[in-house]
Amino acid sequence: MTMIRQRRQDASPAIQGIAEDLPMRTRCVDAAMAVLTLASRLMIERRRSALSLASARGASPAQFRRWLGLEGLAIGIPAAVGAWLLASALIPGDPNVVGIVLPAVVRLSPAVLLPVAGRPSGLRAVRRDIGPERPSRARRFVEALVVVAAIAACVALNMRGLEAGEGGVDPLLAATPLLVAFAVTMVVMRLYPAPVAAIGRRLRRGRSTVAYLGTARATRDPAGGLVPMLALVVGLSIAAFSVVMWSTTEQGLEDTAWHEVGADARLVGSAPTEEQFAAGAAVPGIDVLVPVSTPGPIRFQSGPDTVRFPLTATDVRVVADLHDDRGETAVPTGIVGLTADGAVPIATSSDGPQIGTTGQLFFGARPVDTVVVEHVDEVPGLNPTGSSWVLVDRGTIVDAGVSPLTFRTVLVDAAAGTDVDYDAVVDALGGAGTVTTPEDVAGAMRGPVNEGTAVAIVAA
Repeated sequence: MTMIRQRRQDASPAIQGIAEDLPMRTRCVDAAMAVLTLASRLMIERRRSALSLASARGASPAQFRRWLGLEGLAIGIPAAVGAWLLASALIPGDPNVVGIVLPAVVRLSPAVLLPVAGRPSGLRAVRRDIGPERPSRARRFVEALVVVAAIAACVALNMRGLEAGEGGVDPLLAATPLLVAFAVTMVVMRLYPAPVAAIGRRLRRGRSTVAYLGTARATRDPAGGLVPMLALVVGLSIAAFSVVMWSTTEQGLEDTAWHEVGADARLVGSAPTEEQFAAGAAVPGIDVLVPVSTPGPIRFQSGPDTVRFPLTATDVRVVADLHDDRGETAVPTGIVGLTADGAVPIATSSDGPQIGTTGQLFFGARPVDTVVVEHVDEVPGLNPTGSSWVLVDRGTIVDAGVSPLTFRTVLVDAAAGTDVDYDAVVDALGGAGTVTTPEDVAGAMRGPVNEGTAVAIVAA
């Protein structure tokens, strides 16, 4: 029961928190920067001959940097502004400092990456596939340092927790995903040549030269490098995170909405007569209607102690059968039927009398002997607020001599694959009332912020 309450309380804030997730934004910027680096290298590669000619005719390094920097600004600023405006329209909300600074970094990056990729010393065509390149000691040291830093950051974050206890940007929480992505990329770049080379040695003894040449080329001059692999790792992590988060939030919303309603629909209106109730149950597509009586606080007396609890009375076994289809086991079916000594078994919330407590429930001026047999804090559709209460079976209290209680709430179980006309049910029950379905509750829980966040998750 605690898990159900916690799920409903945390479902909507959790989804809203995704929009403020700094590590998620940082990973998106990482992927964007890696992709922009690859694009810059590709632009320089496609224009290598023209840039080499300009360098041969006397263009200075400063002129190269200035030309390419201006070109990067012309490319980056309009695209980034348009993307920021589109994101602001899709995801409503007031922008914060992080939401402005990170797009600005991406916006200005082409002006930095193009001059770096297009330096005159790097325009000469070279053969990199003559022999496998061995990393320098400095590179090995940096790679080892990054791996150690990623492990240390993960350990520190695990020991400290996600909450830093202070407002603002948490550097550790923001840097850990990037460090892990770098570490995974470097480990992959160091490990993959060994199995590829082993495959190449095995293929060399075969008859086909195509596969062998492919593995040999992949070992000597791989098409990808550190930056492409980093883009792949970061992009894949964003995709995996988005898929899991989207499915989790959607399932959480659906479960929370169903626990709020407790059935295919909940009708609240005027108290129907027996004939009207039978007419409502006969509407096409209706499997069963479950009456729920909530007459208000009822007096429970045990010895000299008297306490008032909100009372809910319903057909417990019918509700249990309705919930079985979803695997719910919260309905206390042990309160059906009188005990051996003629008392009415009841279920109370955990803050009520202890199990085994005997006493009397007063239905008006009529006392009924009762015994507490179960504790249950929440049953979907019957006590969605989780407050203190007493739950009894309608048929059992009738067997104890209590007149049938009036009811204004009806739970509806619709036949599978049918489109029920709930307005017809309301008309049959008296013509006045409101209909609430899990879809209505889920739609209200989503709201504009959650809906925009869902769009952002799917887009990511």
